[in-house]
Amino acid sequence: MKNFLGRFIYIAILLILVIGVFAFVFIQNLLSTPTLQDNSHEYQITKYDANIIIDEHNVLNITETLNVHFSVASHGIFRAIPETSTIYYTKENGETYSKKYKLKFEVIEVNQTFKSFTENGVFYIQVGSANNYANADSVYILNYKVDLGNDRIGEFDQFYYNVLGNLTDTTVENVNISIKFPKNLDEKIVESSKAFVGEFGSSQTVDNLTWAENNSLLTLSYDFLDVGEGITVKVTLPDGYFNPYFDGWLIIVNTILIIALAIFAIYVYKKYSTKKMVIPVIQFNVDKKYTSADVGYIMDKKVDNKDVASLIIYWAQHGYLKIVEQKIKKKSVTYLQKIKDLPSSAKPYEKSFFDAIFAKDKINSASGEYPLHEINSLGKNTQPIMQEVKNEIAFTNLHLFQSSGVAVRNWLIFLTGALFALVGIVVNLKTVSTIYAILSGLGGILIILVFYLMSRNRDFSHFNPTYKKVLGWIGIFIVFALLIALMILSFDFYVDFCFTCFLVLLDVVLVFCIIFNFNIRTNEGVEELGDIVGLKNFIEATEKDRLNLMLKEDPSIFYNVLPYAYVLGVYDKWCKKFEELAITPPSWYVTYDDNVIFNSIIIMNILDNSCNSLLTSINTVQMAQLAKTVQDIGGSIGGSVGGGFSGGGMGGGGVGRW
Repeated sequence: MKNFLGRFIYIAILLILVIGVFAFVFIQNLLSTPTLQDNSHEYQITKYDANIIIDEHNVLNITETLNVHFSVASHGIFRAIPETSTIYYTKENGETYSKKYKLKFEVIEVNQTFKSFTENGVFYIQVGSANNYANADSVYILNYKVDLGNDRIGEFDQFYYNVLGNLTDTTVENVNISIKFPKNLDEKIVESSKAFVGEFGSSQTVDNLTWAENNSLLTLSYDFLDVGEGITVKVTLPDGYFNPYFDGWLIIVNTILIIALAIFAIYVYKKYSTKKMVIPVIQFNVDKKYTSADVGYIMDKKVDNKDVASLIIYWAQHGYLKIVEQKIKKKSVTYLQKIKDLPSSAKPYEKSFFDAIFAKDKINSASGEYPLHEINSLGKNTQPIMQEVKNEIAFTNLHLFQSSGVAVRNWLIFLTGALFALVGIVVNLKTVSTIYAILSGLGGILIILVFYLMSRNRDFSHFNPTYKKVLGWIGIFIVFALLIALMILSFDFYVDFCFTCFLVLLDVVLVFCIIFNFNIRTNEGVEELGDIVGLKNFIEATEKDRLNLMLKEDPSIFYNVLPYAYVLGVYDKWCKKFEELAITPPSWYVTYDDNVIFNSIIIMNILDNSCNSLLTSINTVQMAQLAKTVQDIGGSIGGSVGGGFSGGGMGGGGVGRW
């Protein structure tokens, strides 16, 4: 759990830094004001006509006719329109809201050679040819469609469009605009309709708005627009006036995927999670067929250096080796000495490790004993086979775990994070919230990391202290709070995304519950885990008085339990319980000084030295492998129910020459 919390804090800090960077960039872009260069000395638009026909789906069919006079050699003109627009509007209760929209464009016809493309969030229609120059006086006719989509406003519909935006770098004369609405409008709407003219933010209105054809055709004209000036038309319409095209197929696909993931999660739990409960029974032993190294692997499904090191005491207690302390040049040195070979019933990894230490040993004819091996030199002998030994320990006990269940559970975690990211990205790109789309992707990655770490810790939670479990729950709570906050910020209540966001959060909660209750052990593995947890509880809970009585009945109980206590991480507690008890020195420990009183501290030092020696050998192997590898080797803002200003609607952009 300690590693889990450390990684979680690291991930949280990284996420905050990423959010900070994006926030800084976003604010910088928001505060930056582009400057428009005056190019009216190079060309002028002498006449501009815009004929807009709106259909019932809120799609504009726009025909623009531009009479252009070039004062310098030019290939043609280009029309630039922002793909995204942010509209602010005020409800009747005075509250101000904003909506961000992404427009869709389709070029129908242009009277000259052209190409259309999107670059840096701006849609361009570039008219003319790089191989030819335009006439001094040229006429350009552009016919294209703009799909404004769903306005996502529940109280009303609206037409709020920058017919000619504020980014035209020349003057425009003789402006004539006609807008045909699909349905007749009542007088109240006609009276409230407005057209704004001037630089961005100007509230100056055009006075000569004219309605015809039963209040379905709006026309207006304006004599002269200076550089950077535009015209915006705003008509507030009754709710339901437009019937936008359905574009929620991705949401439907997302919903299907959400339901499919829920079904898959339940299937995985039913098929791969063992239903047998772990029942710890306090005891002072485990099944004899499992060595201390086995117990170390069964506990956390990985082989640590201490698991292998514990075999030193395990073998000594079973009579296969002894530990000898000698004084060399006033310094105490610890040796291992073989007593006899392991039995044929010993496990393959035991034989591999034992032979690596004592393989070439022969009995000295004079002393009748095997030679001594300094414990600190173990690394030289064990280095070549250490990883093989670890692999054999894992393989020997693999039947206690459902390997396929672990793999499927990891896939479930990955799919949950990926689906959360997908839904968040789709929802936020639909509402043109790029920063939240990015955060949704990071949220999916966070789910994968946290759920994976949580699953690993849940597998071995029986060995975690209470305070670490509490800290783990606090971490999980923070993660869920962040995810819920992200989804709330992503909500757009008029695009029917709430249901999708709610469903994906339910999926995340469902998978969390499944992971929390997922048991990757087989029935035999569950039984063995119960024995191991029972032994750990015995070590931690048994009082000294009880141990003293047990010691009288079985003087070897301390040494029998010691290697298991070491791999369970409670050997210091086990040793301290015997500090004031009379422990008979083991026959396998020989010291140079008969006056030395044998105690638990000696055993702790022996085990630590063994583990350090093994750790050195592991690092040597890793460094050798590493050495071999090296050798081989722009939107607009504004608008409200009651007001508006030039440049405050969708579309707009401007005209330029090239």
